[in-house]
Amino acid sequence: MQSERLAARRRTAALLGSNDRSRQRSKSGDEGVPVMPDAEGMLARLIVQSGADISARVVLRRALLLSIIAAALCLPVHIALSGAVGVAAGALPFMRLLRRRRERAALFSRDYPSVLLAASSSIKAGLTVHGALERSVRLLSKQSPARVEVEQLMKRLEEGASRDVAVAGFGRTVQQPDLPLFRSALSLVLENGGRFAPTLERLARVCQDRESLARSARVRTSGMRMTANILLGVTPLILLMVAVRTEENWDILLHHPVARTMGLVGAGIILVSYCTLRRMSCFEA
Repeated sequence: MQSERLAARRRTAALLGSNDRSRQRSKSGDEGVPVMPDAEGMLARLIVQSGADISARVVLRRALLLSIIAAALCLPVHIALSGAVGVAAGALPFMRLLRRRRERAALFSRDYPSVLLAASSSIKAGLTVHGALERSVRLLSKQSPARVEVEQLMKRLEEGASRDVAVAGFGRTVQQPDLPLFRSALSLVLENGGRFAPTLERLARVCQDRESLARSARVRTSGMRMTANILLGVTPLILLMVAVRTEENWDILLHHPVARTMGLVGAGIILVSYCTLRRMSCFEA
């Protein structure tokens, strides 16, 4: 009985130790490089994946400056409006980075399946993995993210970096969910050998299917985006029509406390609805 209890305790301790080690590995980057915690690390990753040549401190300073200026301009109207506009203005630099990241990921996804298929064909023709990857990006533009990533991978290998480090760094500057599969397959082939061409073809097919799903979703959610744009565009027209028919409309709206509060609440509801519809229609496979 005691031996069974001792064995159970050992199994529990081993399980807890493995969980602790997995959590520690999740908090550290590739090859033991620690990742900056929480928001700072997420912001740094966002900047790298957007391709922006800017530091995280500059982004935070710009966001804070825009927030203060916008809040100060709206403060004479209403304090609630000042806070809402300040928050919205402070989010503009981050929204720009998110848009640039999506655009860069779209450029990478456009060329990525072609690179995989070209490399697969070159491997079938007798080239090595390194030669096939180098040959697969020759026809791409020099600004293509896919070509840049492949060239950096080849450069790291030529400079003597270990295969694990070189492969782990491939595609870290792009938000592409299929890249971990490619990195794992490339590491296994470089270490153990094997048939790599069928794997590349399957990865290309997965990427193409995912992009097709994303395009289909964008088409199907176009009605939501149109509704959001109409909601945001028609509201000022309605206010203008009411103002034309009523001479004291603006005086009441700006100076009467109840009318001003109701107007701000209505504007807030419209903006929240617009942002919600746009966010729901922004599908990422």
